[in-house]
Amino acid sequence: MGNHNSDNPEALHIRNYTDINSEVFKRYESFLRDNNRPVANAEKLKTAMTVVAKEDDRIPLITLPIIYINKSNGNPPLTPEGFDSLELALTSHVNGIWAKLKFRKEVETATPYTAAEVMDKVRPCPTKARIFQWINSMNGKSRSIDRLTCDKLFRNCPDREIRFLADDKAGPRKIKAIFERDKHLFATGQPKINPFKTGGFANWQVDYARLVKTLLTHGFPFKHDLQMQFERYSQRKVAVIEEGCDDIVKILIHRLTTANRGVSERRLLMVDEVLALYFPTIVDMTALTIFMMFQSGWNKETALSIDQDNFEHVLAGTIEEAIKVVFSEKNRSQGIGKPFDDPKRINMPTRADDPYSLYNLIRLARKVSEPLADYPFDVIPALCSEDRMNPMFMCLRPWGEWLKGGRHTSIAHPKTFQVGVQQFLRQYNVSEEGQRLTVAAELTRRLRPTWLLYKKKHNPIALLSMTMGHSDRDTTDIFYDNSGAAHQERMKRLRSELEEIISLLRMRQFKGLLGKQAQAEASANLKIFHIPGQQKAMWGCANQKKPDWVGSEIIARTGKKCFAIKECIFCSQMRVFEDSLPYLMERESHLDELLDGEDDTGFRSRIAKEREALQFILDIWGDEDEITSAARYRRRSRTPLLPRDLSILEIVFESEDYNV
Repeated sequence: MGNHNSDNPEALHIRNYTDINSEVFKRYESFLRDNNRPVANAEKLKTAMTVVAKEDDRIPLITLPIIYINKSNGNPPLTPEGFDSLELALTSHVNGIWAKLKFRKEVETATPYTAAEVMDKVRPCPTKARIFQWINSMNGKSRSIDRLTCDKLFRNCPDREIRFLADDKAGPRKIKAIFERDKHLFATGQPKINPFKTGGFANWQVDYARLVKTLLTHGFPFKHDLQMQFERYSQRKVAVIEEGCDDIVKILIHRLTTANRGVSERRLLMVDEVLALYFPTIVDMTALTIFMMFQSGWNKETALSIDQDNFEHVLAGTIEEAIKVVFSEKNRSQGIGKPFDDPKRINMPTRADDPYSLYNLIRLARKVSEPLADYPFDVIPALCSEDRMNPMFMCLRPWGEWLKGGRHTSIAHPKTFQVGVQQFLRQYNVSEEGQRLTVAAELTRRLRPTWLLYKKKHNPIALLSMTMGHSDRDTTDIFYDNSGAAHQERMKRLRSELEEIISLLRMRQFKGLLGKQAQAEASANLKIFHIPGQQKAMWGCANQKKPDWVGSEIIARTGKKCFAIKECIFCSQMRVFEDSLPYLMERESHLDELLDGEDDTGFRSRIAKEREALQFILDIWGDEDEITSAARYRRRSRTPLLPRDLSILEIVFESEDYNV
C-alpha cells in the first residue's frame, strides 16, 4: 500500500477498504511477479476478502479479477539416490539420539565438579610443600627466584612463617634458607616439577559427564531467571576468572569459551555442543519429525499434532504384541464449505519391534524431550500460540540467542522447522542426481509422494486411503493419478517406450504405423559409406540421385549418382548414425585447424558453416553415453579416421560402386 500511495497522486491513494478495486489488485499482482514473490499470495488475499464478506455483512463484497497461476507438476517423489541418502542420514542421526540417552545415564552417576577442586587443579594453593617443590625445580637453573612471584605465593600460603615473608625484600633469600632447613621433611626429589605451572584453564581437560552434571546441579540452564543468568554468565562476564572464584558454572563456561580457542589437542567442545550431549537440539527434533513423516506418509501438520500422552490406539497389541496403531489429528479442514478448524483423526499401523518405526520414533521424541518438559517457554514466537508449540518436540536453542528468543522452543514453530531442515541438510549430504538438497521445500513436500510411491506397490488402496486420511478410495486414486509420483512413473514408462522405438528404428526393425515421410525414410535403400580398413561406417545417403546441396543441379539433371563426400553435410539426403559420431568429431577437429590458419575469405565462411553444422549435430544428439563412447573410439584409433581433404574419398567410393 505504501508503494502504491507513493507512486500515485493523492486522489488515487488507498485509505479505506473500499478503495481496493480491480486496477489496484492487478497492480498488486504485477508487484508480486516483478519481485519474484509467490503470486498465490494475491489469490489467498482475494479468497480471504470474499469469504469474510460472505460471513460478515459489515464487510462489503468486492469483485476482483481472476489470478492466473501457472499450474505446477506437483511434488515428485525422491529418486532412489535421494531415498537412500535420506534414509542413511535419518538412521545415522537417530542412532546419535539413542546415544544421547546413554550419555544421560552416565550423567546420573557422575560426580559434579566443585569450584575448590577445579581451582586447586588449575591454580594450586601455594602450600609449603608445593613451594618447596617449586624451589627444587628451580635449582640448577641460572636465573634467580623472582621476588614478585615470591610475594604472590607467600601472601596466599597457609604456612604462617612463609606468609610473613610477603613484601619482605629479603624474601627470596630467606625462603631458600627455610628450604635448606626443612627440605628433609618433604618429598622434593625427582622428578623436578613446577607445581604452579599448570598451563591455566586452557590446559585443563574435563570429563563431559561430570561437566554436564555440574551445570544441572547448579540450575544451569533452566532453573534461574533468564535475565539474571545472562548478566552473570554472558561471554563478557566469564572472560576472566578472579582469584578464589567459587562459582563453578562461571569457571566451566570460561573453560568452554575464553579458554577454548585456537587449534589444540586440548580443545574442548563449545557450549552449544556440550549442551547438545544432553538436551535435544533443533536438528535432533527436525530429524525425528522428518523420519516420522517419512515412515507414516503424514504431512508435517499431522506429524506435529501427535499428542505425547494419547497417541496409541486402545486396542493396539490385542492381535499381536508387536503390532501398534498410532493416531494423530489433521486439524485444518481440506474441504470447501467446511470450517477452517475441523479435526480429523488419522490412524497408522506400525510395529514395536522396529527401532525406526513410527511408534518407536514417537517414544524416542518423548524420552529425549523430557529434560525440557518442566520449564515454560521464555518467549512465544509471534503468530504462534502456545498450544501449537507441541511439548513433545521441544528442543534447545543456540546459547547466543537465548536472550532474544528464549532458551528452548518447539520444532512445531514453522520458522524453527525450516531452519532445522536447513541445518540437517547442511550436516548430512542428501543428494539427487548429483545435486545436494539444501532447503525444506526441496525435501518435506516430497516425503508424502515418496511414501505413497513405495507403499502402493505392496499395500491395498483401502489401507493407504485410511493412513492418508482420505474420505474414500476414489480420493486416493485421484490423488495418486495427479501426484508427482504418478507423473514421474508415466515419464519413465514413456522414456522407456521411446528408447525402444528409437532402437528399432535404428535397426530398421520397427513394424508400426509411421507418417508418409517417416515411412519412406524407414523403407529407403540407404547407401552406407564405409572407408576400407575402418571398423565403423562413416555415414549414409538416402538417395544419391537427388542431391540438393548448392551446385548439385548438374548431377541431378544427368541422373548420375553423387559421390561428393565433402558436400554431404550441406545435403538433406545425408543420414547420420551412432557410428558416424567419431567421423564427425574428426572432421570438426580438422575444420578448427583450417579456421585457425585461413584468412577472412569466402572459403573460410564455408568452413565455418560446415563446422557449425557439425557442432549442431553433436550438441543435439541427446545421448551423452554415445558421445562419450565416440570420443573414446576416436582417441584410441591409431590412424586418422578421415583424410583432411574429403575429395580423396570420392574416388574410393565411386570405384567401389563400379566394383573396381
